[in-house]
Order: sequence, then C-alpha cells, then structure tokens
Amino acid sequence: KSLTDAKTTLKSLMSSFIDRLGDLTASTGDYHNKIEGYSQKIGTTNNITELGHLLNDIMQDTRVIQANTLRSHEELLETRQRVQDSEEKIRSLEQALEHASEKVREDQLTGVLNRRGLDDAFEREATRADRNQTELCVALLDIDNFKRLNDSMGHQAGDQALIHLTNVIKESLRPSDSVARYGGEEFVILLPDVSL
Repeated sequence: KSLTDAKTTLKSLMSSFIDRLGDLTASTGDYHNKIEGYSQKIGTTNNITELGHLLNDIMQDTRVIQANTLRSHEELLETRQRVQDSEEKIRSLEQALEHASEKVREDQLTGVLNRRGLDDAFEREATRADRNQTELCVALLDIDNFKRLNDSMGHQAGDQALIHLTNVIKESLRPSDSVARYGGEEFVILLPDVSL
C-alpha cells in the first residue's frame, strides 16, 4: 500500500509539474503578445504623455511576469524536491519488499531455506544439472527421537538444538550446497556435482 501511495504521489507531483510549466508558458506567451502590442503603440505615437503611460504599463506587466516566473521557479524547485523524495521512498519500499520476499523463502528459526526456498533452489539446481549433464545429490536428514528432546527439555531447548544442527550443517557444506528445513526436524540438503 505504501508503495502504491508513493507512486500515486509521484504521478500527482509530475502532473502538477507539467501543469505549472503549461501555466508558465501561457503567461510568458501573454507577456510576449503584450510587449508586441506595446511595441506597435510606441511606433505609432508621438505623444510624450502616452509614451509615459505605455512605459508604466510595460513596467507593470514586466513586474507581474517577473513575479510569476520567480514564483513558478520556486514551485518547480519545491516540486522537484518532492519528486526526488518520492522516488527515494519508492526505492526504499521496493528494497524492503524485495528483502521481505527473500525472507519468505527462509525458515525463521534456523535461517536456512524453507520449503518454498527449497522448491526454488531445487528447480534451479536440477535445471543446471540437466544443462551441464552433471549429478545432483539430494540428502534427507531426520533427527531421531526429537519429540523426546522437546518433551523432556522443552521446546526452547529443541529450538536451540535445531539452530545448532543447522550451523553444523552449514559449516560442513560447500558454498554451492543448499540446506532447507523441510519439516519440524527434517532437513533436505542439495549437493550439486555430487554422486551418491
């Protein structure tokens, strides 16, 4: 929702930016037309009083366009800063979303892959093994009598045992290998380029 809101804000800011540029162009065009009219009047008059009035009108219109241009410039700078802030927020939210998406593939307790992460890793490794005509070994590790450990020492001790086991597995594996928690105390290990 935050990402959608930020993108909507960015679109709105860009629309107002374009509208303001249009207003500025229109007012500049009006000013140009007025100056052209003043130029024609100056060319056709010989009356010093009328020339003085024309000069006052030109100065007044010039002050108005100058104020409009200055205000537009400040608004455009402010809008540009707000656009940059929105873009930064969008980048930040997209990174957070990507990070959260990666976490969905990770077991929260042990930090190894979960079943969803295992599915992705297996598909990737199986495709690579087929392409390279290499072997892929899949190992299943199941802790015997784990329920007895939980029942006798408590679930917190069981959790610590699982964390310790995954640390031992990770230290024993190569960087190309993957470990996933498949069930409560079941783990799957993917070993590319390894035969039985």
